This record gives sequence, C-alpha cells and structure tokens, in this order.
Amino acid sequence: MPKYFSVLIHTLCFVLFALTLQAQKSRNDVVAGSWVIVSGSNKIAKKWSIPVVGIIRDYDFFEQYELGFLRTGITYAIKSNIEGTFGYGFLDSDGFLENEEGTTQHWLYQEFYLKPTPNGLPLSHRYRWESRWINKNNKTNLKHRIRYRLRWVQAVNKHFYTTVFNEIFISLQEPTFNQNRFHMGIGYKLFNCIKVELGYLKNHFIRVHYDRIRIGILFKTDFTSKKNK
Repeated sequence: MPKYFSVLIHTLCFVLFALTLQAQKSRNDVVAGSWVIVSGSNKIAKKWSIPVVGIIRDYDFFEQYELGFLRTGITYAIKSNIEGTFGYGFLDSDGFLENEEGTTQHWLYQEFYLKPTPNGLPLSHRYRWESRWINKNNKTNLKHRIRYRLRWVQAVNKHFYTTVFNEIFISLQEPTFNQNRFHMGIGYKLFNCIKVELGYLKNHFIRVHYDRIRIGILFKTDFTSKKNK
C-alpha cells in the first residue's frame, strides 16, 4: 500500500471519528453533518449525455434536515476531454440558523468540465455559471454566481482511489464571497459503471462553517450500447 494512501486513510478515519462524537450538538456549534450524493451520467448519443444529481444534506449525522437538491441537464462532449453542460436545478432548504426561514430555489446553469489528460496530472477543472431564483418569505430574488472546482483523483490500485477537491463560489452581488468547499476522501470501484466514495468535507460560509461526512454513489449508463450491437 503506498505510504500517502495509508496516511490519508488514517487521517480520514481520525477526522470522521472525532466529528461523530459531536453529532448531538446544536447546529450552531461545530457538528458532523451528513452529505449524501448520488451522481450519474447517462449517455444517449456519441457526444450527448444527461447528467443526474441528487443530494440530501443534514446538519447532524442523518438528523436535522438541511437541504435537498436535484439537478439535471444536457451535456455535449466538445472534445474527448472537454464537456459543456446546460441544465436546471431545484433546491429546497431549511434556514442556515435555527428558527430561520428556509428557501426554495430554481437554477439555470452553464458548465465547462475539463477532464484529466492521459499523460498529464490527474487533475480536473470545472467552471460553472449559476442563475438562481431564490424564494424566501414569499419574495423572489435573482442572484448569479460563478464556481470553480479543482479536483485531484489518484488511483491506488484497480479498485481503490483517493480524491481531493476544493471549490470556491463567487457571487456577482455583495458580498462577493459566497462559500468554499474542501473535500478529501477515498473511493472504491464496485464495477466499471459504479463507484462509492466516503470522505470529509469542510463547508465555509461567511457566517458559519460546517463539517460534513460525505457519502457518494457515482454511476454511468450507456443507452447507445444496444444500438452498437
């Protein structure tokens, strides 16, 4: 087992254990919440696919609902390592603070995704523009923001891999800083089309900071395979 992988595993286990000891605190304290994501890509033509993402987040570990999110769209492979996506998202959230009114949001987004090149570093880049119609207290405001995610994925063997990413959100309104997400974790390839991930995510906002145990299920389907037979 590579040394860096052993260090990451032990660090991750320590962080997750320490956070779960705090799971019964108020959401305004530092708590270990849960972040469950199911994310997939469904190929429908040679260069076209449909992304599907579902997220459930809780302030405590599978307790105290924070938000639910659904996202889809249409993706076009511009090149073998570059994809562009246009899509829609819906978000339903509780308030950031206890007794604060929640929101519902409708999103339109445009995204460019640069995959790692075969002979380069295992780095990917994701750039996204989001227009969000946010409804709170029966009032709707339109807000825009941009996001940039830098992600490193390193294979350990044919099944296990490590993943680290950082994503910053910049608002086009004041205040400029919206949030930042840092994640480190491990993944396991169950099959060629299904992976599972477990990791720690730190979510920074202006007013609050959250620790999250992130559980991911990633899948790919290919509806063109039958056509090619």
